[in-house]
Amino acid sequence: MKVIRVTTSSKGYGGSIYERYIDRVFANHPDYSVVGYRFRLKGLFRILELPFYLYFCWSFSRNKDFFVIRNFNTAFFPFFNESQGITIVFHVDETGSGFLGSMFQKLLEKLFFARQRFGEKIVVIAKFWKDYFIQKNYRSVTLIYCPYDMESYEVTQAEVTDFKKKYNLSDKPIFYLGNPQAKKGFLGSYAALKSFPAYLVTSGEGELKHLARHMFLGFREYLTLLKSAQIVVTMSEFKEGWCRVAHEALLLGTPVIGSGRGGMGELLKEGGGLVCHDFQQLPDLVNKITSQQVAVSINEQYLKSFIFENFARDWEHIVQK
Repeated sequence: MKVIRVTTSSKGYGGSIYERYIDRVFANHPDYSVVGYRFRLKGLFRILELPFYLYFCWSFSRNKDFFVIRNFNTAFFPFFNESQGITIVFHVDETGSGFLGSMFQKLLEKLFFARQRFGEKIVVIAKFWKDYFIQKNYRSVTLIYCPYDMESYEVTQAEVTDFKKKYNLSDKPIFYLGNPQAKKGFLGSYAALKSFPAYLVTSGEGELKHLARHMFLGFREYLTLLKSAQIVVTMSEFKEGWCRVAHEALLLGTPVIGSGRGGMGELLKEGGGLVCHDFQQLPDLVNKITSQQVAVSINEQYLKSFIFENFARDWEHIVQK
């Protein structure tokens, strides 16, 4: 049977990375293809494109002759045939999103949950979200964690030294604050830590990049930044699907403090990160970690168990089934 994955974004967010791993699983499948919708307009003008986007989503919900893998952002309409489609849900929470994004998410959630599609197949990426849908009476919820290419997370001390020298980061500790976005908790983290004698560094997408030391990096240098940091802070204010930044930092042996919201809570608890529920407590916790008053015990065995082979096996099984 032909398999089509429906996509809406090419940015390097965790969800997009997860979907590209699916593409790798089915790369040699002769009847696998990816179909995407890209908004041409920007900002509020995107509202004008909404009818075309909804038609795009509707057309793939009516399939009879192929199997559809779609993400939650395209799940406005129920599948005509529940057995020939699956929806990946990374997270369900519009907290901290901009006006347009928040309005879009609220409309999507209203349409999705109002139809009570309890028989539809759903894939989630953390136990938190599996419990979330089971509590809402969904019957077919499968947990498939995102994989990591473990060989990529070997960063040498020489790389760290060269990186700090290249970007003039050698004279103070580095605190990495993730993406400079309000919903990622950047403003609260920045306010809590700006008095520290440290470089507060961000990278990736974000509307607040002007406040801290923002860096545009390729993947290898991004990993070297995580390895170079004395601490990584992921104080997201929305319920995360997982938190790829936190997982990658822990894989590199860097202590992580996070809000633990959504799937991130499972990651920090099992992987050896520290949970901080309040920005006011963040400076004290950072002080204790940097002065080694608090022992950080990273669970390498757990973190390295997220391998591609398991991910591929689970996705091949669910599609064949």
